[in-house]
Amino acid sequence: MNQPDTPKPLPQSATARRARELRAQGLSTKAIAEQLGVTTSTVLTYAPSNEPAIRYTAAQRATVRKLYRQGHTPTAIGKKTGFSLGYIVKLVADLPRQRPRITPDMARRIAELREQGMTIQAVSRELKICQDTVVRHSKPSGLKEARAANAQQARELRALGLSTDAIASKLGIKPTTAEKYAPSSEERHCPDDYTATGT
Repeated sequence: MNQPDTPKPLPQSATARRARELRAQGLSTKAIAEQLGVTTSTVLTYAPSNEPAIRYTAAQRATVRKLYRQGHTPTAIGKKTGFSLGYIVKLVADLPRQRPRITPDMARRIAELREQGMTIQAVSRELKICQDTVVRHSKPSGLKEARAANAQQARELRALGLSTDAIASKLGIKPTTAEKYAPSSEERHCPDDYTATGT
């Protein structure tokens, strides 16, 4: 005799518990998703429902396709619209991926943040762009431009008499990098309090 399948236990995170509480209050999947800032598919995982499948209008589907053409990722579109990730992927499967337009200033900013040591994920969150865009503008050409700008600034600050630590702090780089960009033999060999004595 075949044993009936044992239902899988529901997730027990705080978000999952809150989703079930809202479901018990009679909220729809979409309403719960909006309150919790998650996709509808996540809500259905946390708090399954017997409600009929959502019927999206032609205008709603057109909005999803428009956002995708503008360069938004399926995940970002899901957060904006409440559509499930799987539904969005199917809905835009026939569309070519459109890269968002990045201005030269934005490209330089991406390169600068990466040069400062920020991760791809952190830069993506900071500038509100997809990670693929960060990766594309973190290539050697962009980083080379950022390094050259930092090196020039470091030399200018050194000429003004700033110390290595001060330059590093001002440019948001490591002291070793500041020293590499603007070497100072005086700092290494002639401390400020050094007094030459004769015999």
